[in-house]
Amino acid sequence: MILEDELDFSRHWVDSTCIKADIHFPVDWVLLRDAARSLIRSIEVIRSNGLKHRIGNPQDFVRSMNTLVMQFTHTGKNKNGIILRKKILRGMKRLLEKIESHGHRYYELLDKNWQQSDLSTAPIIWEAPPLSPTTRAILMSGLNTPLTESPG
Repeated sequence: MILEDELDFSRHWVDSTCIKADIHFPVDWVLLRDAARSLIRSIEVIRSNGLKHRIGNPQDFVRSMNTLVMQFTHTGKNKNGIILRKKILRGMKRLLEKIESHGHRYYELLDKNWQQSDLSTAPIIWEAPPLSPTTRAILMSGLNTPLTESPG
């Protein structure tokens, strides 16, 4: 491939968008734990806004999942580690299926009765934090000036 013009490396454009995110390696047991936590949080939001269905304390499910996670973590290089991990994963799966069924029930309850709750169907609008004056000036100028110049 031949370029018609030379490349100019004297200007550097930088995108410095950063967010703080809780990112971890996605292994099966972590994904199961995260799914359980997300469903329980959703159930708690629905319950806190006035819609309740027959269920015990949702935090009991979180405690049960945390217990299984700790057991899973401590199998380590145990002699029967593979067998123990499979047994614990099956327990996690059964617990998650129970949490999922509660989640479906709460979703249906919310879908039918959302008018009776404090929740609305309005979309959630996320507002970005305010820009610094320098960033605002650069964006408003149409990005016609480089952010940094390379030496020489």
